[in-house]
Amino acid sequence: MNLNKQIKCLYLYELLSGFSLGEGVWVIFLLMRGFSLLEVGIAEGFFHVVSFCCEVPSGMLADLLGRKRTLVCSRLMSGAAALGMLMSTNIFGVCLSLGLCAMEYNLASGTREAITYDSLLQEREAGRYLRVCSNQNLLFRLAQGGGILLSGVALLIGWRWCYRLDVLLGLCGALAALALREPAVTERQRERPRLGLRQLPRLLARQTKDSLRFLRRTPRAFLCMLAGSAVETGSILCGFFLQQQLTEQGASSYLLGLLLLGVSLGGMAGAKAAVLLAKRISYRQTLALCGAGTALGLLFAAGNGLLLGVAGGFLSAMWSEALATVNDRELNSMIPSDQRATLISIGSMTFSVLMMGASPAAGALGGRHGIGSAYLALAAALLPAVGLLLFLLGRCPVPRCEAEETES
Repeated sequence: MNLNKQIKCLYLYELLSGFSLGEGVWVIFLLMRGFSLLEVGIAEGFFHVVSFCCEVPSGMLADLLGRKRTLVCSRLMSGAAALGMLMSTNIFGVCLSLGLCAMEYNLASGTREAITYDSLLQEREAGRYLRVCSNQNLLFRLAQGGGILLSGVALLIGWRWCYRLDVLLGLCGALAALALREPAVTERQRERPRLGLRQLPRLLARQTKDSLRFLRRTPRAFLCMLAGSAVETGSILCGFFLQQQLTEQGASSYLLGLLLLGVSLGGMAGAKAAVLLAKRISYRQTLALCGAGTALGLLFAAGNGLLLGVAGGFLSAMWSEALATVNDRELNSMIPSDQRATLISIGSMTFSVLMMGASPAAGALGGRHGIGSAYLALAAALLPAVGLLLFLLGRCPVPRCEAEETES
């Protein structure tokens, strides 16, 4: 495998996956089309119900059938989700479209990290993972920021044209995924081309058994998954509600794009800060810092004024992205290659579980008492959750890294 070419293809995939005209302002698009904030919360909750149901099976398929094929399917599903939004006329159609979007994320979740880590592991370069992962997250956020910067343009040209362009972007992303090479670092992975569909049920059963055995023997991995999910839940909901909040506070279409770009810059800063944090402080210290920083961002967002809202969104995005990047390295260093996508998908499933409850609850609270009350409730829930996870992590041993075992 040409590792440098593989990494460049992975970077291109991140750029095409991150850029979207409709995703950054989908909440505003729905509100403009006559949907209520409660309906938006219900639709977001449905997204996570689908994500919960499909997350782990999609990771298993990626491990058993190949990560490259799964990434191709993910981008095709992205185009189908945009097409669904384009054609939907009621909340049921919106929920169906968000369900397709959830499957898009399911197929990419864990798969992207797995193909990156195993590509490096195959060439005995696993030590580079944190920096490569940081660059991937930065490029994704950069592309996402480009879409957000154009959100003012998106609002002017209308949601129909935005979703038409997103269909095209999904097809382009699928072509980028086709340029990737499939790494094979274990005997099971080298046997993939010879697998038949008849063997799939047996292999799925074995994959489930092996993954559950790993989680039983390595509770620290599951605690890391919970930690990342808790912090990300607060950050994601902060970003969603900011779209409505900034509009209500008088931001024009053009100004809204600039303000949301400012929020997105926080994610870019967090992706780069992760490398420094991982070098200088422990994982538990990183979790404490990022959890507190995300809660502080929620408190800022609860204040009145455009600048406070943007500052809060920036802080929550920065600390959440920093923890997500460090979490990727922490988890991949513990997880066996044959179950890598499956186990990372379990981490994403924990996020979906939290969002299934938090999204409609925060949406209902914001609709009844104001968005500021939703921010305060999220911060009040996040801080003790992080404190409990820090305590539990302190009681778990740190397992030996797979990368170290491979290189020794």
